[in-house]
This record gives sequence, C-alpha cells and structure tokens, in this order.
Amino acid sequence: MATVKCACGQKFTYDPDADSPVTCPVCRRLWSRGADAGGSVPPGVFVSLWLLLGLVAVLVPAWAGTGNSYRADLIGSMASAWLPVALALLLSIRAGGLNLSVWGMAAMGAATAWWAIAAGVPVPVAAVLALAAGAAAGWIQAEVVRRFGVSSLLVSLVGGIALLTLSRWAVAVVSPEPLTSEALGGFNSLDVRLLISALLFSVPMLALLLVDRSDKWREQAAGAPQRVMAAALIGGGALSAGGGVLLLLGQGQYQCTAYLLGDLRVLAAVALCGAWVWQLRGGTLLAGVLLPPALLVLTIWRERLWLGPGAVSELSWVILLIMTLGVQGVARRGGRHGIRRLAGWLAWAGVMIIAAGAFWLHPSAADALPYVGAAVWLAGVLAGTVGWGGRSAR
Repeated sequence: MATVKCACGQKFTYDPDADSPVTCPVCRRLWSRGADAGGSVPPGVFVSLWLLLGLVAVLVPAWAGTGNSYRADLIGSMASAWLPVALALLLSIRAGGLNLSVWGMAAMGAATAWWAIAAGVPVPVAAVLALAAGAAAGWIQAEVVRRFGVSSLLVSLVGGIALLTLSRWAVAVVSPEPLTSEALGGFNSLDVRLLISALLFSVPMLALLLVDRSDKWREQAAGAPQRVMAAALIGGGALSAGGGVLLLLGQGQYQCTAYLLGDLRVLAAVALCGAWVWQLRGGTLLAGVLLPPALLVLTIWRERLWLGPGAVSELSWVILLIMTLGVQGVARRGGRHGIRRLAGWLAWAGVMIIAAGAFWLHPSAADALPYVGAAVWLAGVLAGTVGWGGRSAR
C-alpha cells in the first residue's frame, strides 16, 4: 500500500497495483497516480490529449483543402460566441459540479442587452449590464447551494429552465425589433466580436494562471470547495451572458432555444478538451487552452464528417461526444496487462479511422470506414470496460 496527500490536505492510502481509479475520501477528487507525489502522469491520461491533437492534425488541413467557406475563418470558429459559454461549463466541472444553466444565462444575457440597446443604451453599457445580470443570476444559484445544501446540478438545472422559459416569454411578448447595424454602432463586425470573445476567454484564464502559480491560493481553494463552486457559478453566469451578447451582436437578434441544452457543441467541446480528465496541477488551465481547438474540431465534424452536410448537427455532436467519453473512460481506467493496457489507444484509433476516411480515401472506402472505425472504437471500449486480458498481479 502507498500513502499520498491530496491537494485538499487529506492523506490516504491506496493499492498501487490496483486498476481502479484513486479518489480522495474527503473531497472526492480523482487523484492521478504519481502526479501529486511528483511522479509521472499515467500514460493513459494522455490518450485524451492525443485524441484532440489527432483530430486537429487530420481534419484542419483536409478541411482547408476542400474549398470550404470556413477555411479563412479558423480563428472565428475557435473564438466564437460559444467559447465563453463552454468555458463557463468547463469551470463548473473543474470545481466539482455541472452548471446546466449556461444556455439559460446566454439567453438572459442576449435578452438583457437587446432590450437595453433597443432603449438607446450604448452597446458597451448594455454588454456590461448583461454581464452583471449573468453574474447576479450565478450568485443567486451559489447562495441557494450554500444555504440549503442543494446540489449545484439540480439548482442550475432548475435555474436554466427558468431562465430559458423567461427569456422566450419576454421576447415573444415584448417582440423588440431586430437591431440594425446603426443601432449596434459597428460592434457587430467580426473583428470586434472576435476581440470580445478573446477578452472574455483570456481574463478568467489569466486568473486561473495566477491562482495556479501561487501555492497559498491553491491550498485555500482546495480547502474551500464551496467558495470555488460559487466563483465558478458567478463567473460562469457572466461568461455565458457574454456569449449571449456576442450571439446578439452577430445576428441582430437572438432566438432562444426550445430545450435546455441549447447547443450541444458546448458540451461536446468541454468533453473533448478533457474537462473530466486532467486531475493534476494546471489541469484546468490545460483544459481551457484546449477548448478553442476543440470548438474548431466540432465545427469541421458537423460540416464534413460521417453524417455529412444537411444532417442534424446535434446528432453529429452527440456521436463525437459519446466516442470521446468512451476513449477517455477506458484510458483513465487503464491496466497493466493484455489488451486493457491498449484499450484506450484502440478506441482512439477508431475515432481516427472515421476522421481519416471521411477525407483522404476513395469515396466508396470513405462510406465504409466510419463503420469500421466505430467497430474498432467499440472493441476498445469493451476491452477496457469488461477487462479482457486479466487482472493485475497483486
């Protein structure tokens, strides 16, 4: 048996020969073997990183070579209006929760800015009002979690539904006119929207960097998980509202979605960047850095992969989401003997076969290889889940 110390300060023992994940008994944080003790991170953890890097390496050059109209706008795909919304969801997951109200916050932020601009308020002031409204809604959720001990998942679920319903009703009743370019005062240009998106992304990332570099702040955060969750909800509310403002600036109006998960690219991007995987120092920063290329991969996946143009984009993203979680699940489970040691890489190879077959091979092969890749992916997932190859020696 080995003894380790978690970031929260709790010491506990674990069996280094066991295949099961190691979880702190106090904060329930998944502990990467060797990471907190200064050793090497398990190789299986990096399968998630290579999944995203492999998809970028395969898809981006092929996508640019197809004459796709998006090829000159790679930055626009990565720094889209959904980037701050995805970052808000990522921060809640890294804090130990799951904020399902990010889509409702985006709708509320768009509606708030819409009404303010229509009333003659300058666009920058309207954007600040929207951010403040999102932060206030996040603070209310954090207070409910703190005072009543309710799960942040449940609170954000109810809050997200309420915000979406309220925003849809308000837009339907008030019916403000779509904003013109004159009313937006030039803030609807692509360059300005990209700058705003980059600003919304870089400020919290800089804050995370400062916290991560300070041992004192890291220890304080580890010892106060409720405060960390509250900060994630409040900051996530402001970020999501900012995403809604960006959508409003780009379209002159905002159509509230008819369901809670307003755009599944957000959830898929957060999974693809490894929000659930990186349980080591700097893991949140790493996941955040990987978020823009994850959004780019999802744009290409929707346009070109498997289902092809005209298909329901959400279904394409659901497929990639399921495959990503499968790869990450078996990679984290790991193993030291037989096929279980390679299960994560086998599942990874299945996704790569789908990506490569969609672009670089003969059309007849391209039609078949997605199913071959799915079969390889499934074999890897089953190998890691069922445990073929035997148990580790004790």
